[in-house]
Amino acid sequence: MISPEDAATLFRVELDSPASDIRLNNPRPNIIVIMTDDQPYSTINYMPTVRNELMANGAVFEHMLTTTPLCSPSRASMLTGAYAHNHGVYTNRPPDGGAGKLRDDATLPVWLQQSGYRTTYFGKYINEYEQLEPRGYSTMVWHPSWPCLNLPPWTRIRL
Repeated sequence: MISPEDAATLFRVELDSPASDIRLNNPRPNIIVIMTDDQPYSTINYMPTVRNELMANGAVFEHMLTTTPLCSPSRASMLTGAYAHNHGVYTNRPPDGGAGKLRDDATLPVWLQQSGYRTTYFGKYINEYEQLEPRGYSTMVWHPSWPCLNLPPWTRIRL
């Protein structure tokens, strides 16, 4: 379990000085995508940082749906912008699902990197990802309490 102190550091940034002139003069926005699965909306009531910081100061999608309410197909749809019948990840495990079915050379992080962004991924990528080196990420980050067995070689930072 991640302690409240560790979780808070994902959102709290303490600066000794303002952003650099380079950052202030860059017209490209910072992009943060937060993806969870198997999370009923009612659980937001127990997440004050999400409510008070992210929802109050960011974009909130009040009318949304998922076409394939399983972990791997939903994550693949979020990463590719495609429905499951187009990206081919139908279930969570092989032969019809998991990371091995995802064509990860055509995903949001790849497109962002091609546009000059640095990309980082925190947490679980997609089921069965232990054997892969996902494309499009400068850094992948995990925490010892997150369920990662047989950590893949691309794991670079440990919180």
